[in-house]
Amino acid sequence: MFKLSQGPIGLIVAIIVALVAVLVSPERRFEKYAVVVFNGFLIYLTIVGGASFTPYFNSQTPEEASKAAIIKPWIPDKNFVAKTALQEKVLTNVETELGKIDKAITQEPTLSEAQRKDLLRKLEISRKYILDARIKKR
Repeated sequence: MFKLSQGPIGLIVAIIVALVAVLVSPERRFEKYAVVVFNGFLIYLTIVGGASFTPYFNSQTPEEASKAAIIKPWIPDKNFVAKTALQEKVLTNVETELGKIDKAITQEPTLSEAQRKDLLRKLEISRKYILDARIKKR
């Protein structure tokens, strides 16, 4: 009959949950029924991660965000600061390892010129990925 994707089904279930909450409450006023749909949307957006975009609105660097301030954000995202610091550490470690591999490739006498060029090309691509990751992080 009807074939709905998971999104609309999830929204319908969330609205039904909000409606059931109103039905089991002792006060069943019109205002509460009017808010059921909005609460259903809030439930649905919470479940699907609707609040996960908040770190992208913060224009501060991880160092600035981790400093104490007079006015704190309503939803401080400590995980965002920790993740970006960890990502930078991982990127630095990978970059160091790529340097070691590059040195080993250039000093290895048994590699053919074609193999050496192929490995150096792959290293360059990997370095570009690291640079892109650092640019996207800012």
